Amino acid sequence: MKIWKRNVIVLFAVLLLGGYFGLSWIGAGWLLMPSRKPVPLSMSEMFARSGVGGLRVVRNVTESGVPYLLCMPDVVTGPSRRGQILRAQLSAAGVPPGKFGEIRGTLVLLHGWGMRKENLLVTAERFCAAGFRCLIPDLPGHGENPRAAASFGQRTDERMLPRNVLESAARRGRFDPRPAALWGLSMGGACAIEAASATPASWNALVVVSSFDALDSLVAATLDQRVAGFGQLIEPGLALAVLCRGGFWLPAARPGERAKELHVPTLVVHGTADDFIPVADGEFLYRAIPDPRKRWLPVEGALHGNVLGTPQAVFAEMATWMLRWERVAEPARGGVAARR
Repeated sequence: MKIWKRNVIVLFAVLLLGGYFGLSWIGAGWLLMPSRKPVPLSMSEMFARSGVGGLRVVRNVTESGVPYLLCMPDVVTGPSRRGQILRAQLSAAGVPPGKFGEIRGTLVLLHGWGMRKENLLVTAERFCAAGFRCLIPDLPGHGENPRAAASFGQRTDERMLPRNVLESAARRGRFDPRPAALWGLSMGGACAIEAASATPASWNALVVVSSFDALDSLVAATLDQRVAGFGQLIEPGLALAVLCRGGFWLPAARPGERAKELHVPTLVVHGTADDFIPVADGEFLYRAIPDPRKRWLPVEGALHGNVLGTPQAVFAEMATWMLRWERVAEPARGGVAARR
């Protein structure tokens, strides 16, 4: 073979590999560092005016630099319309929500991919009306969190973040961190599983909404849709780029495996028509949990984006689950029979 032909082949191979890993690097950035969106204008109003949404909202930062919102029911204005609906649903279900403003426990709410803490204010609005104070942190790679990249609960700092936010807020606000529940949406659900399995003594209950069982499978399926079936080909390079940029091995991000270590009362919520994370993923998570204190809640006809916005009384069922377990003085460990 002539030298010039060999050089052309080598150059072509270098360019091909460079393009492959360049795309993988960009893809890892998209996955781990989504565009940080500003606070929605509708949410900014909650800070500008007291009592909007029946909430008092305070911005805080933990000692380690994690920004979070502390949400409390506003007893001056009373519950919002959405809060009134939830309280009526709870009463109809035989679960009296108590006097508005009475705090029965603390919830830590974890947002989804590409979101920020302010996106969950409408969720906190409902849960505060049910008798909870809510803490909403910005997860790494999102909002105002100083960490550049997300890890989907794989790094130790992210796995311990919910407990650290709870304990930091309790010290600052001088309230008892128990009872407490952990709630996560999509990516936040995966982070919640990791956190609850790592620190089970911190949580009386767990709610996982529309989450996945294996991140690499979800990413490969998403890539297949975006690049015409080449997801499996791109995934190895992406995994290497994620290791370099995010500090974790993509195939190791398997909440379905971590769920096998859960010993916290867990409610798994999933839309039956989810168009992003198949309902089979939610069912897998539910089946993997060994603790008998668990419940599967399908949301009929719900997509990924509207699982909390259908006519089904999902918030009432989630609040009922957490109110049921907040009566436990200390979070129980594995082997404890389910309460009826």
